[in-house]
Amino acid sequence: MHLSRTSIVVSLCLTAGGCASLDGLTGGDAQAADGNDGSPTTATSPDGDGQSADARGPTDAGHARDATDAKHDAREGGHDGSGTTDAADATAGEDAHDATVVHDATADAAPADAAPADGAKDARIEHDAHAPADAGLPDSSSCDAGIVHLASDSENCGACGHDCQGGACSGGACQPVIVASGTWGTGFIASDDQNVYWDEDENDSSGQADIFSIPIALDGGVPHDIAPLQDNPTSFVTSGGLIYYGLIYTKTIVSLSPSGTVSTLTTNAGMPQAVAVDGTNVYWTDIQRKAVMAVPLAGGAVQTIAPGVADMTEIAVDDTNVYWSEPSANAVVRAVKTGGGTPVTLCTQAPAPETIVIGGGKVYFASDAYSVMGGGIYAMATDGSGLTPLAGPLGEPYYVAVDETFAYWSGLGVGKVPLAGGQITTLVATGATYGVAVTPKSIFWVEAVTSTTNALLRLAK
Repeated sequence: MHLSRTSIVVSLCLTAGGCASLDGLTGGDAQAADGNDGSPTTATSPDGDGQSADARGPTDAGHARDATDAKHDAREGGHDGSGTTDAADATAGEDAHDATVVHDATADAAPADAAPADGAKDARIEHDAHAPADAGLPDSSSCDAGIVHLASDSENCGACGHDCQGGACSGGACQPVIVASGTWGTGFIASDDQNVYWDEDENDSSGQADIFSIPIALDGGVPHDIAPLQDNPTSFVTSGGLIYYGLIYTKTIVSLSPSGTVSTLTTNAGMPQAVAVDGTNVYWTDIQRKAVMAVPLAGGAVQTIAPGVADMTEIAVDDTNVYWSEPSANAVVRAVKTGGGTPVTLCTQAPAPETIVIGGGKVYFASDAYSVMGGGIYAMATDGSGLTPLAGPLGEPYYVAVDETFAYWSGLGVGKVPLAGGQITTLVATGATYGVAVTPKSIFWVEAVTSTTNALLRLAK
């Protein structure tokens, strides 16, 4: 994706230390099971109160992928993040333009009215999703709300009681809805049980970014800028009601409360790239020291968990270990969280692993090995055995998240696949997408609107 890759000979580790060649990933030709059908969705607030979602910036065709990739490169390599200029102010506001999400499909579905507000510019996200419309759905059905059309009723979409949470229903499938836009250069996103959080670059060479939040509740209201002018923040995670992230330029690890209180845990973080957290420490990959580091949640002395790591990107933790990805070595590695132990390479045939998460006793990661087979989503046991492709080829997936049932990804498009493997569901077929956060009822991601403007979207599960 945004990191340069050489050609990778793709193989599949069936057990720790044993690999067999792999011609392609499971499910690569699978059609979307319940993806978008093509109906445009007007960008009202998710509580349906009729407020226009914010959209700023030029309305020329194209997407913001290059600008956001430049930001990621700057954060990972310590550069200033410059390279894209002349975008409008990226903070949410009352005078923003209306934005519309359009998902073009082969389905014959009547588009909803997507006209922008008076005097507003029309910013659109174009996709080509190949999901059937009204497939197998009766013309009407009896639900608690009375006789409804499951193919188009946004409160009974595809099934009685399936609420699209502010999005339209088309062909029995919920459509995404913009909940915040004007988010230039956004790529990092996280959630807790109350809010979704994301960052917006200042669109200059400073590397600074604001961190925003919006409540998950459908009547949650408008975005709030809870931490303005943060100095080149890393990806961030949530735990115990706080957000944790690193600041590259000031070499710090900080916590942030939802009300906006920033607390410094250490100013000895080197050059933090990605962070993870448990009930005791914050962990991060330090590309200056080339090490995995930790600091107590209350702040204090930093600890080296694993020194001498030449190439590393993302990081995750479970009850015992900290895990990180090494794309140039095609490896996922772990070390005990207490430090002092020898790192264990789980597999060296994981094609260009990037974002990594732990769930249900397994390691899940996104591979953006586009030079060979288009990348995919992989799973393996925490001891490195049973490396299994779940989905692919997928273009350039970079971000992955899991819940109890599915793995979700973004990068070029958005999709999901059962944790046990099986049918791939295409949620957004094409387009530049960044970050993915999963809540009990929704999926959130950031998507390109124009060449310099992104938006935060919600899709009902």
